[in-house]
Order: sequence, then structure tokens, then C-alpha cells
Amino acid sequence: MNFLRFKTAVARQFERLEHDCDRLFRADVSGSDLWEAYLAAFPPGTNSIFRTRAEYDCSCCRQFIKAIGNVVAIIDGQVESLWDIKCDEPTYQTVADALATLVKSRPIADLFRHTERTAGTDKNFEHLVENGPRTWNHFFVNIPPRFVCSGVEIGLQLSEARATHDVLKRSLEELTTESVDTVLELIAQGSLYRGNEHRSTLKIFQRLKRDYEGLPQRFEERDVFVWSILNSVDGAVARIRNTAIGTLLIDLSGGTELEEAVRRFEAVVAPQNYKRPTALVTPKMIAAAKEKLSELGLLSALQRRYARLEDLNINDVLFADRSARSTLTGDVFDDLTTKAMRKPKALDKIEKVPIDQFITEILPRAESIEVMFENRHAGNLVSLIAPDDPTANLLFKLSN
Repeated sequence: MNFLRFKTAVARQFERLEHDCDRLFRADVSGSDLWEAYLAAFPPGTNSIFRTRAEYDCSCCRQFIKAIGNVVAIIDGQVESLWDIKCDEPTYQTVADALATLVKSRPIADLFRHTERTAGTDKNFEHLVENGPRTWNHFFVNIPPRFVCSGVEIGLQLSEARATHDVLKRSLEELTTESVDTVLELIAQGSLYRGNEHRSTLKIFQRLKRDYEGLPQRFEERDVFVWSILNSVDGAVARIRNTAIGTLLIDLSGGTELEEAVRRFEAVVAPQNYKRPTALVTPKMIAAAKEKLSELGLLSALQRRYARLEDLNINDVLFADRSARSTLTGDVFDDLTTKAMRKPKALDKIEKVPIDQFITEILPRAESIEVMFENRHAGNLVSLIAPDDPTANLLFKLSN
């Protein structure tokens, strides 16, 4: 078996991954586990004892596998590992397939960063042999500068990337599509203080949210999606949950009433004397209300007109003059009977009486009523309305 072919295939795979991707990642598998899986993957009889230990139990290759053996890239939404190679040596292909399966079975844990410009040892030589020096090949790659930094910088970059990933994923999981749509509608109609400043961020997040919701509900695929977009998403979008507009989205997603959620948002960002220019009614809210009224059979009841005498029931009327009484009852003799039963009463003077006394004692005996209307009474005027559709369901609790 020619190990040179194996190491070359791995090196070419690393070159392809870093060339096609701005970012590389590490899968959540330790170097020790990878090394054990590497040795165990050799078919029986292919990793025999050489001198004192197995032939492929090499310290140089062990260092390489522990250093970058868990590197992966995301290409077209799919995870590719360092070991996704094609090798015309069946034994080495078996080993590579086993490592690729192990690495891709684990979630992404971090960005890939390394402290040196190389990983592994290209080759070394053994001179204590009878036929001259012997060359030993090992796994080896050159690492581009964008992945290389000091140990202190690695910690800062990895922690920042993990924090951004966690916030973005939580936002995509917990902030609802409906909340984003509602806030964009409020901004469109000018109902949100300085809302236009957040429109672009919300539009991008809205698109990401829809893409995220379109993925299968499996942790692996959704987590890969979040890692894959970190490099292309603006910080304001990635950390939208931690912004002022994000608190509004959190409240709406949690079921807070729209008026209260916007009031809390304005309390943070708007000046004390700010007055909202328009009401908090969005087209989606109007459509939802219409749908609910249709479901209740009340949509036709909203079409109203001024009531006519025939719309009224005599049982709901305290007083009606002659012209209306026959319309309400359909019986002109009711008026004559009531009139005959009354005893005339002479009023010596005009007096003020409470409304209860007027309704119970005076109104039943009155033949006609005249109203002296003053300007100060204008606020007491009301209109009686009725539905256009006589078959409409009752819109109010009381029939009158």
C-alpha cells in the first residue's frame, strides 16, 4: 500500500475546503477519539506490528489528526469533512470513510483556528537501515493565514462566534414570523417610532426566518444553517434579539398585546412627549377580524343603516305618538282604547320632576310630547341603527 496516495488525497481535500469556503469549522469530536477511530478502522491484517507497535501508530500522524482531524466545511448547505476523499487504495478508503462518518455525525462546535502555519509533518527519514535512508510520509497540510492566530486571539474569536451563533439560533427559534410581519406592517404605516431605521434589518431577518422554517425540524440541519450564515449576516441581524427592536419582537412572540408591546418599546426609545401618529391597526389584524366575523356569521351584520319605525318593537318603546303607534303595532284601535282610559288632568303650573317619576307616572298618560332642545343638549343625541340584512345574526348581546 502506498501511504503517499492517502496523504495526498487528504491534503487536496483540505485545499478544496479552504478554497471554496471563507470559514472552516470544527466538529464536536475530540482528537483522542479520532485517533482511536483511525487505528480501529484499518481492516484486520493491514496494520500489523512493525518492530514494537502497529505500523500506522505514528506520532506524527497522531499529532495531525488531533490538530485538524475534526475540520469540516459547509458547502451548498452540506457538511464536508477532511476525510471525504477518493483514494484508489481500498484500505485507506475504508479508514477515510470511517473517520468521515464519525466527524459528520457530530454537530459543529467552533470555528477552525490554528496557531501554526502548518499541521503535521510532511516526511522524515530513518538512516539506521541496511539499504540506506528510508523515507516516512505523514499527513501534512499548509494552513492559510486567515485561519492562523495566537492562542489568546483564538479564544476571543471562538467565544465571539459561539455567542453570535447562539443568539442568532435562539432568535430564529423563538421569534415568530407573525411578530416580524406585524412590526414591518407598523413601520410601513408609520406607527412605530423611528421604525424605518430597523426596516432593513427586519427584512433580512424575515428572509432568514422563512429559510430556517423551511428546513426539516432536525437539530443537525438547522444548526448547520445557522453556522453557514454567520459570515454573511450583519451583526445587527445576527444579534437582533439583543436590540431594542428585538425586545418588541420578543414581546409579540410571547403573546403580549400589541398596544402594550409597542408602549414598552416606545418607553425605551422614544422621547417622553412622543405621541404616536396613527393607530396600531395593521392590515393583517383587519384581515383576521374579518375572518373571525365570517366564522361567527356576523359579517353581514356590520352593514348598518338608520333604523325605521318598522324596525322597532313596541315592547322596547316607552312612548309613541299617534303617527308611529299604528306603524309599530299595526292596530289603530290601541290608540283609541288608551285615550279613552285616560282621565284629563289640569296642570296649574310647570314643575320639575325626576326622570324616574316622569317615566313611570307622566309618560304613560301623555298624548304628545314636545322637546325644548338647547345647544348644550347636543352631546346627548344618539342615532338608532339597524342591519341592512334582516337575516343577520345579532351583533350585540341585547336584542334592542
